[in-house]
Amino acid sequence: MGIRLFIETDLFADVDDVGALAVGLSLQRLGECRIVGIGVNTPSKWGPLAARAVLDHHAVDIPVGRHHRTTEDVAEPDYARTIGRTVRTQPAPLASDLLKDILRQPGEPLTVVSIGFFPNLLRIAREEPDLVRRRVRRCVVMGGVFPGGWEFNVSTYAAETAEFLEAWPTPIDFVGFETASDVITGVDLAATLDVDDPVRIAYESFCGAGTGRPSWDPLTVYVAVHPDWPAFGWSDPGEFTMDGTLGQWRSTPTGRHRHLIRTAPPEEVQRQLDPLLGDPTRPLPIPATTPSPARGCPDC
Repeated sequence: MGIRLFIETDLFADVDDVGALAVGLSLQRLGECRIVGIGVNTPSKWGPLAARAVLDHHAVDIPVGRHHRTTEDVAEPDYARTIGRTVRTQPAPLASDLLKDILRQPGEPLTVVSIGFFPNLLRIAREEPDLVRRRVRRCVVMGGVFPGGWEFNVSTYAAETAEFLEAWPTPIDFVGFETASDVITGVDLAATLDVDDPVRIAYESFCGAGTGRPSWDPLTVYVAVHPDWPAFGWSDPGEFTMDGTLGQWRSTPTGRHRHLIRTAPPEEVQRQLDPLLGDPTRPLPIPATTPSPARGCPDC
């Protein structure tokens, strides 16, 4: 059944969140993971609906949680409303409550993947730190740039990021901006996906046809399932902190954090990720890597 994933996403702002969800669903089809829930950490009502559009197209029923606020916001370029407007509005629980309920269920500990902001994870870390400590196997965050600097996910709401880093009770693996900024996926979606596929529609709405997008979030989901992918390595332990709006990295043997380091050319990474954005009705390639046990699992 593979690693159990809970994906926290700002699906609304950048389209690589849609790519990340497609990668996760493809890995689920391969039996390498099971997505048990999705939390949307942006308040626009179109984010959860866009997530549901992708899930419906893949014919999977995965619960989707929402931000504690709901707005009518529309991003530009607008892809979330474009693919989400066809979905019937469904009641959605708070993402933090959804994650809390899933953590209380029996089963293997979760891998939590954050590819956005941190309001939902901060809320559960404050409310249920012992539950998180016991039941989260691993936390993988797309955020930061290493060795330091401004990056969208951690710097947009920098004070909230700092609170999350202080409150989250398990080790965190970071996938920095630099690891995938030159790994472009989704260029050939017109050749591999039907015109009504929400992944293709989202990418073409956001980027334009045949353009693709850097692969920060798809890579994060992939390494959450494949932490020992030979195209990458991990830094020695350290601490990632915020200094105002800038992230900072400090190596220390007692650190709770580490960050991803790419060792392969971007084309190699792209070749592995691109097929996983594909049509859910077509066969998938056999992956070049296999899942392996991750660190920080308190119950296994």
